Amino acid sequence: MIITYNDASISMDAGGDLAPGQTATISVNDPDANRNPTSAETLNAYDDTVVIPTIVMGTGGLTLATGANPNLEKGDASEAGDEAADNAAGVIVGHDTGSEVYTLNVYNTTDSSERLRIIHNAEEAGMCVTTHTWLNVTTVHTRAQLINLAGTVVLNYDIRGAADLVSSTAISTYVTDSGGNSTNNSGGLITVNTTGNVKSGSYDVDDGSQGITNTAESAGHTFSSTDPGSIHVGIAFKLTYPAGSDLAMIAD
Repeated sequence: MIITYNDASISMDAGGDLAPGQTATISVNDPDANRNPTSAETLNAYDDTVVIPTIVMGTGGLTLATGANPNLEKGDASEAGDEAADNAAGVIVGHDTGSEVYTLNVYNTTDSSERLRIIHNAEEAGMCVTTHTWLNVTTVHTRAQLINLAGTVVLNYDIRGAADLVSSTAISTYVTDSGGNSTNNSGGLITVNTTGNVKSGSYDVDDGSQGITNTAESAGHTFSSTDPGSIHVGIAFKLTYPAGSDLAMIAD
């Protein structure tokens, strides 16, 4: 499929008529990153600086850009030393519970891809010598909403932006109903994948003992919560990497 030109422009910095031998810079601005429709190009879904052409299939999908979590509104922050009160139900990026974190703000991208943009502003002392970082996001969706989804419930994710910045060597991915940015509720913790260095993928939300109970694969499994209608489900990523490869002050 070739999608025709969209919001593209071309400009030349020389101005007026060009004289023989004169150099001019020609700039092409194509927000959807499809600069040449006759050749294959790579569109990186984790690059928040470009517009990603998006096709939404079906209805009922839950993303980080939909729903009503007041802690995932434009500009919401998680600040060093104030994470418990500030954004424990939004986004926290840091070492371990109660230890060093990054100061950050969250935004949605301006296209239709429904990606969540996390911008790191600073880091607490000690992050530069750690060898793992947790990227924890409490979604806008409750456990009850996940259970009510039709068919097999899968998690689609892409954290290549952060993983590439730290040169990750291993990634563990979890779904939790703890209601905050934590994996401390073992009865409601689903281990999605802990093998390898998988930066993006699609996985059934079922680890054999915990799972979403509306699918045949989850028969007899549990995904506990004291109040499934109000507790927001979270996604937790543990990124392991060499010492000195922290996120520093780089936008992700």
